[in-house]
Amino acid sequence: MAVGDALGLPLEGLTPQRARKIFGEINADFSMHLCFGRGLVSDDTEHALLTLQAFVATQGDAANFEKELARRMKKWFCLLPPGTGMVTAKSCLKLLVGIAPSRAGVFSAGNGPAMRAPILGVLAASETQLQQLIRVSTRLTHTDPKAEIGALAIAFAARCASTSKHFSPPDFFKQLRLFLDQDNRLENYSASKNEFVALIDKVATSLEGQQSTPDFAL
Repeated sequence: MAVGDALGLPLEGLTPQRARKIFGEINADFSMHLCFGRGLVSDDTEHALLTLQAFVATQGDAANFEKELARRMKKWFCLLPPGTGMVTAKSCLKLLVGIAPSRAGVFSAGNGPAMRAPILGVLAASETQLQQLIRVSTRLTHTDPKAEIGALAIAFAARCASTSKHFSPPDFFKQLRLFLDQDNRLENYSASKNEFVALIDKVATSLEGQQSTPDFAL
């Protein structure tokens, strides 16, 4: 994750056309470009590490994990990390003034929870524990249901990869839908979940037709 983060960081916010103009063709030979041939990780990797540390310190107990992750994020924010998203910054400020972690989140579907999701997918002992940890991790900063559902999808993908479960795209999306349906706490998010599943179906159809990512995005 850190390597991919460092490779991609110079391209953040650039259109494909602009990126190719600056760096040339982006392919398997693409190397570190940020600073004299060296790379630098972003807050994406830092959040993954904070999540890993909180999990190890609490052995994955959801209640303690919430407190530990909040404590570590407050310390991280006080170091004034560059590139921090506005929503994450607001949530950390709320934590710093004493607001409980369960109430520190801001209504947004940003990608902060997605940074913390893969490591939880790998570490969780069960799918139930994974669902609990994703909910805690997401709501610490983001309260829009879309953020939690997206984080669950990423965590589930990492979990499948770490357990050597190899699915074709249609089979993976089928398993993902079953995983989301098993989480009873998503019942109040039925509209958001249905919207997400509809998008998943479009992705599966695109992959089956071997459509390129730019074409699908259009």
